Amino acid sequence: MVKELKTILIRRGTVVLSQMVSQQDVLIQGEQITAMGDLSNIEADTVIDAEGLLILPGAVDTHVHFNDYFMNTVSVHDYYRGTLAAARFLEYLETKFPFKIKAIQIEGGSEFKKDFEEAIQERQIQLFVITPRSPKLNGYVERANRMYREEFYEVETIGHTMEEHNRQLERWQYTCNYVRPHQALDYLTPAEYHELWLKSQRPKRH
Repeated sequence: MVKELKTILIRRGTVVLSQMVSQQDVLIQGEQITAMGDLSNIEADTVIDAEGLLILPGAVDTHVHFNDYFMNTVSVHDYYRGTLAAARFLEYLETKFPFKIKAIQIEGGSEFKKDFEEAIQERQIQLFVITPRSPKLNGYVERANRMYREEFYEVETIGHTMEEHNRQLERWQYTCNYVRPHQALDYLTPAEYHELWLKSQRPKRH
């Protein structure tokens, strides 16, 4: 028996898209947006009046708050899910990096506790924690965040599911690492720069 998905209808909100801003209704079925426009003839399990409010379909909040209180509810992200997600991301990094990870520098966020620390210890990776309110000490990460924002999130139409989102990220990361030249790397791709570095480390024959 197929379980029927719950529907939510958001009425009279101001929808903000990359191409336009206009008053529209938005219909959500399950976790996907299935229709937008004048949906005055549509019924739904839940109806929300969003007059005077902004609706950002498909918007992704890249900044996660654990146990964040908002509109009389609490964010689904918590300490235990956060540390597990960080540990799983470490596993993902190991499949992507063309070298063994020996050290990681992090900020003091709670997501880098428990499961993440256990994963670090199992792999005997050195962990460096920067001092609070010191983003300049994480310059490479902050620059990468800026590149993600400017070259991916601000120009791509992000899919409405995490599966679509992750596939888009994978494609963009491939382009970034194997296709796009980087000025800081003398206009080489990171893959080309890494290959040159490897050659420079090989012992020279006389």
